[in-house]
Amino acid sequence: MPIRSFLDRLASAAPTPGGGSAAALVGASAAALLSMVTRLAIAKRDGPPPGAEELLTTTEALRADLFAAVERDADAFNAVMAAYRMPRSTDAEQKARHGAIQRGLMHAAQVPLEVARSAGRTVDTCILAAGLCPRSAASDLRVAAHLARAAVLSASENVTINCASMSDRAAAASTAKDAERIVAEAETSYRRALCSIDD
Repeated sequence: MPIRSFLDRLASAAPTPGGGSAAALVGASAAALLSMVTRLAIAKRDGPPPGAEELLTTTEALRADLFAAVERDADAFNAVMAAYRMPRSTDAEQKARHGAIQRGLMHAAQVPLEVARSAGRTVDTCILAAGLCPRSAASDLRVAAHLARAAVLSASENVTINCASMSDRAAAASTAKDAERIVAEAETSYRRALCSIDD
């Protein structure tokens, strides 16, 4: 949907889109900025620097993946809500409902986990971009790094909240641990990216 419509929907009382979709959109914006500054490098009069075309392929793939996750996250949460609305008058219905809810929660945790992972790769890519892109785009690169880090942190919040409601505590703990690792790695890459941009 158009960005204004998305923001109007986000601002409404509707359950979707929510924080997970917003995180994905922020990550996609970071990747889009990386594509922009990479295209500036490719357009240099003396020709593109080595690796710039490959970098653009990477940033565009990240942008497409993160943008698609905007809808994937909303769909995942809608599935959880639909499971909660299932009938529960009989033992069989209660069992079916519980199973659907738990499957939905696992999927709803996995989608933002993938968003965090892709956004983390976007932070990593900022480091590569810093060595290729023109100094005039340094502020855009810093914004990309800030946004990508924010997407990682924001997506991890959605992993955490869904894991908290999962009855399979081992799976929940494993998924939450994956998110924590991604956040820790992204924080390291984020600091490296800013140092690389400022060099």
